[in-house]
Amino acid sequence: MLDRQITSLKEQEDKTRKMVQQMAKKRPQDVGNARILAKELVRARKQRQRMYQSKATLNSIQMQLQEQVGRRPESSQFG
Repeated sequence: MLDRQITSLKEQEDKTRKMVQQMAKKRPQDVGNARILAKELVRARKQRQRMYQSKATLNSIQMQLQEQVGRRPESSQFG
């Protein structure tokens, strides 16, 4: 699920980058709209980085839980 969202954000980021480049070529005097799109691009990048961080955290938690489940039968043998 996170992978799909990360991919979607990457696609959105690419589209926004192309729009900024096209706008800069066609209308150099229209700086305001290009600035708005550039801010959106930065927001998408930050959000994508947060998603990567969340994915890494969830994978770490999953590994810890699997390790605990794996150790459980060992500890019951001694008890």
